Order: sequence, then C-alpha cells, then structure tokens
Amino acid sequence: MIKRALVLLLFITAVLVAFALFSAARTREQAQTFLGQLLRLEVGHSTFVDVNELADRFHGESFGVGSLPPLCSPEYGRFSFSIVSNWQGILRVGPRRAVIANVEIARDRLRLRYVALAFHGDKYLEVFADERIAWQSGEDVRVVQRENNLPSIGFELSPTAPASVRSLAFNFNLTCLDWLKGCKSPDEVLPALKTYGKAIEESILLIRRWSSGHQP
Repeated sequence: MIKRALVLLLFITAVLVAFALFSAARTREQAQTFLGQLLRLEVGHSTFVDVNELADRFHGESFGVGSLPPLCSPEYGRFSFSIVSNWQGILRVGPRRAVIANVEIARDRLRLRYVALAFHGDKYLEVFADERIAWQSGEDVRVVQRENNLPSIGFELSPTAPASVRSLAFNFNLTCLDWLKGCKSPDEVLPALKTYGKAIEESILLIRRWSSGHQP
C-alpha cells in the first residue's frame, strides 16, 4: 500500500513538473513574440492601422480614460495587453507573474508604449519600460521609481533615445516568468537597470525593500 502511494505521489509530481515546464515555455514564447511585434512599432510614426493589427493578433482590449468610452479610432484610442503565467496562482506557488502592456493612439500616431513585467503576491511590483512622445523632464532616457498605488521601477524614454538604449530598456528577462527560475530583484527582471550607475542608486531602497521580502 505504501509503495503504491509513493508511486502515485511520484507520478503526480512528475505530471505537475511537466505541466509547469510546458506552461512556462509557452508563456515565454508568447511574451517574446508579442514584445518582438510591439517593438516593430515606432512611437510618433506608427499609425492606428499598425496598432490595430497588433491588437487583433494579441487580443488587445480597448479601454476608456475617465469618462471616455472604451472605443478606439485613428483620432484617439488605447489598448491594453496581458500575457499571464496563470498556473502559479492556481497552485499557489510564488507570486503570479505577467507581461502587461498599454499603447495609446492620438491623431493617427502611436504616442505611448508601456511594457512591464508585473509580480502580484504578498507584494506588487512592476518593472517597466515606458516610451512616450515627450516627458516633462525633457530627457531622452532615465531610470525612475514610482510609488503611487502600484510600486514600480524602470525606464522612461522618448522617441529620440538611441536605438541601442531602447533595445536594452525593453530587453526583459522573460525567464522571470518561470516558477523554477524566478527573479529576486528588479535588475534581474530588466538587466539594463544595472548599466545606469548613479540613476539606479536612487532606486536601491525600493529594490532592497522588495527583494528582501520576496522569495520566487
């Protein structure tokens, strides 16, 4: 009886591990494909048709702002996207993880592109890259932390940022979506954060506060 129980337990464990590996690989593949297509768009140049094609392919959902209805047109519109690694929440293993993104169209031009890896467990954190037509700071690129309702850390970029910097800023470590791998800190999620010495020092407090209480 005990032997049969152990065999059954080993079988169930093997099935769960296989499911975990398959789910993680599938989520990473979907996220990588989506990010690749999103980065083909150009803030300030891509049109409503370009963005709508992305929304159709990756199930983007239009949403309103304030009293505006959730409708998109060349004149104005916003789409949200999410690729969720659901099974951690189902099995209650570690925080839930997802790639989330928002885009905004105005006057038939892409004006905003926001991408983040989000972690939702005992704590919530977004590690992001946020590219817009213009920022009040006037800088092409900078590392910032935001601690409003949803703590977050990442890059703010403008379309005039060098292509090499943009590539790094959107180069998320998608293995962070895995249960077996996971990531312990924001600069593991977005390795380019390590390359911005003084700027990242301003965000060390947030990084340490989050990573000290997080176990992937």
